[in-house]
Amino acid sequence: MVGRSKYNTFRGIKDRVWLKISNWKNQFRMPVGKEILLKAVIQAILTYHMSVFLLPKRLCMELAGLMSKFWWGHKENDKKIKWMSWGKMGVSKFNGGLGFRELESFNKALLAKQVWRILINPSSIVARVLKDKYFKRTSVLNAKLGIYPSMIWRSLRSSIELLKGGLVWRVGDVQSPARILEPDARVDQLLEDGKWKSELVKEIFKEEEAEIILIIPINQSNMVDKQIWTPSKKERDQKVGNLHTVVVRSRGGRNCPAAVDVWAEVNSPVQKWPMGEVDLGQLWNRVVDKCSEEEVVLIATVMRNIWLRRNSFVFEEFFSSLDVILNKAKASIEAYQEAQSKPVKAIEQIQVHREKVRWKAPREGLVKINWDAAYDLKSKRMGIEVVIRDAKGEVLVSLCKTSFHSVSVAAAEVVALWRALILSTELNIGKAIFEGKAFSIIQAVCSSEERLEWHGQRLGDIRELLRRRPLWRVIHTYREGNLVADFLAKFALNIDDEKVWIEDGPSGYESLILGDKSCNLKPL
Repeated sequence: MVGRSKYNTFRGIKDRVWLKISNWKNQFRMPVGKEILLKAVIQAILTYHMSVFLLPKRLCMELAGLMSKFWWGHKENDKKIKWMSWGKMGVSKFNGGLGFRELESFNKALLAKQVWRILINPSSIVARVLKDKYFKRTSVLNAKLGIYPSMIWRSLRSSIELLKGGLVWRVGDVQSPARILEPDARVDQLLEDGKWKSELVKEIFKEEEAEIILIIPINQSNMVDKQIWTPSKKERDQKVGNLHTVVVRSRGGRNCPAAVDVWAEVNSPVQKWPMGEVDLGQLWNRVVDKCSEEEVVLIATVMRNIWLRRNSFVFEEFFSSLDVILNKAKASIEAYQEAQSKPVKAIEQIQVHREKVRWKAPREGLVKINWDAAYDLKSKRMGIEVVIRDAKGEVLVSLCKTSFHSVSVAAAEVVALWRALILSTELNIGKAIFEGKAFSIIQAVCSSEERLEWHGQRLGDIRELLRRRPLWRVIHTYREGNLVADFLAKFALNIDDEKVWIEDGPSGYESLILGDKSCNLKPL
């Protein structure tokens, strides 16, 4: 029961957290152990309560203070220096922090997740109870607070604006509102014969917006418009040069006074190097150019140990000798290599297995339809390919097509499979096997789970078409068993329109066809 004071209601959470932390004080001293305990135990205690209730800000701040005290080694009444604010330690590890959760934001994110579940699963008991009481004639996104609301509903409603910030309409039956046109305009005004009116779209919207709109596939199986969650994603692939901005701030280089004794050691790969470099980024480039791979790994590991030695001296007044640093670095490398040896063997076994994969002809009465897609990230251009062969491996039909409107490799693979199905429908093929290397797409097609990606409506079209054609099935193969389709998909990137060949194909693919045939010859 939640009383007038929310703080007193949830105060027991703080007591539970402190009870856990106080029992760990003298048992765990290593930073790695503390990090695991804070993330896996303490923050897990809060998850259930934060998924249902909006905790008071005061309580969140006090909980963060307890975790900060535990991290810096304080006892209950100790007052020691905190060398970094808890907020900065919550920054992701990629950006220099430790990835601890900011509790207030984490609380709102969990509540927004509950609202999202109500939105996509309106038939659940919780959704029906809340709808009957608080938003009987509207959507949960437009619900009002109401009279005498419960603490749970008040908490959930506080996160609706956060959820709205990431919601967009995915086009289905084109009844979703077109915001930039007239207030009563609908998306179907931008369509003609199931395709986008590209000229009209480019006239109304900015160039960047028009390109995004023209990428969106149009549903063919009367799926309703769907709101999906598309939060912005940070760029994950960073150039090596960007790493220097982090490296130059670290210590352990040739000019660092605390590292001179280590680099001057006889066994050091850079013992006789001059000490004229000022920028650690330039020094690192030279290390990569001049040293072998083993030496580069050793230097990087030694730099890390120098940094740990510095921290140990500053915070624990303990200074390691240079022999300890070098020996520890070599031991770490050996341990890592030993730990990686078994997975590497497993990978080699998989690769050997894949090398034996070849295209396999279908049995008599069936045709095999291989499909594939190639994607040019720079130009956002995709090439798709479909090749149909009979039980003897003879090519019946080949198709290559290019398009400038694609958002990802997965979307291109979906388009390729859809074109293969449409081509088979046009040719009135009765029994067929559709074979491709896009495992995630094939898995999604064979699953009944609703897909909320941008290309989810096209996956729905594919499922519906396969349902009406019970003698068609989709299977997976590796690239080694799909070489012809892979070659033609890359060829499609160099053409300007769709091309179809009957019992033929573009020049250069004949050797691949003969290779597939030879693998299916029956011994005399």
